[in-house]
Amino acid sequence: MTDVSLSSVVGRGISPPTALFAGATSGTPGQSLITYVGGTETSRTTASLANALSLTSSGVLTFLGYGSGSNALGAGVEVKVTIDGTEVLDDTGTFNATESRCPVGSVYDNASNSATTNGQIVFNESLLIEFAGDGVDPIYLTYDYYLT
Repeated sequence: MTDVSLSSVVGRGISPPTALFAGATSGTPGQSLITYVGGTETSRTTASLANALSLTSSGVLTFLGYGSGSNALGAGVEVKVTIDGTEVLDDTGTFNATESRCPVGSVYDNASNSATTNGQIVFNESLLIEFAGDGVDPIYLTYDYYLT
């Protein structure tokens, strides 16, 4: 059997997902995700959707996480992800001060240890990530990807 890397087949007919699970709420604040995973972080308070990332290329989304700032109590969020023209995630919810979700990848953090894992979500033509806050508390969104 031949070993084939993911980057050698992306854009060559691999079907992207048609749905993503929002993930369980974790005890890591949204504003801390960048510390563990790197990538790109953006924040938003405004209650209308705005693009965090818009790509027209092929690649792999390796991390997506979002959550509240450290002082938020019941911060509202909406996150939408569209891959190759198909909406695969529309997550609306609230977060308290030390909460976040990671639909792609994961973060584990406690007082003395932390660990992260990356996902491998393929997109062949386009990737769009949009998000909104609740108009009061900032929401932090962290993502990482590579193009193929």
